[in-house]
Amino acid sequence: MDNPFEGLTPDEKSFVEIVVMLEAGALQGLGQLTNPIEGKKKLNLPQARRSIDAIEMLHRRFSDGLSEREKSFIEGVLSQLRLLFIKASEGEKS
Repeated sequence: MDNPFEGLTPDEKSFVEIVVMLEAGALQGLGQLTNPIEGKKKLNLPQARRSIDAIEMLHRRFSDGLSEREKSFIEGVLSQLRLLFIKASEGEKS
């Protein structure tokens, strides 16, 4: 896997770090990462939705000022999270 921080300016690195923190919250809510407090993976779709919504807001609000690398990164994160959210939502219904 490529290092998302390699060769970034300090501002780009800060932006990517914020997105990665929100991504971790979404992945935790999707049951993909262990909850550090409970010590187990647990599905929490509202938590995942809030984190995905926050990343979408960053993308929407700051898109014009982002470098191509930042845009590509955040769009890739959103694409992955949206797909996982759909799969988790469908799995919860059945």
